[in-house]
Amino acid sequence: MPFSVLSALIAKFLIPTLSKKLVPAKLGILGMCCMFCGLSLLLIATYTHHPLVLVLCGAACISEIGMTICFTSLSVLGVKDVETQHYGMAASLTSTSYFLGAGIGLSFLSLLAQWFPSGLAIGPASLVVLLGYAFIAICLLLYLTSADKRVLAKTLQTANT
Repeated sequence: MPFSVLSALIAKFLIPTLSKKLVPAKLGILGMCCMFCGLSLLLIATYTHHPLVLVLCGAACISEIGMTICFTSLSVLGVKDVETQHYGMAASLTSTSYFLGAGIGLSFLSLLAQWFPSGLAIGPASLVVLLGYAFIAICLLLYLTSADKRVLAKTLQTANT
């Protein structure tokens, strides 16, 4: 319950302010960085015998701050260059891809849990895999942002000539 309330507050107050200052791709990078920090805190908590403060801060960074920011930026990016009459389809495909990725990640972690004893199911291996996912996602968003800037620069250069 507290995490859902925090997520709603972030969506209501923080995201509109951030959206005015950051483009959607950079907003997504910020969200991924928050999730990366949360996973790092959970990894540290695993090695320091699960202090409750680290676990709660890690979960808050991942599920409230990071995911709320990421889902918003992905929704905006998903409909960015789409014609108005196709917004519904684009938004549906964006949400599907978001949750498909989460489902694949959860399936992979469930598979890892089968290979390791239950005491290690929530442990370093699972968290390292999640850190890897977060790192790859951050790199992908950085690449897509730079590619978008190159396309924009070429378009402007062509328009000026």
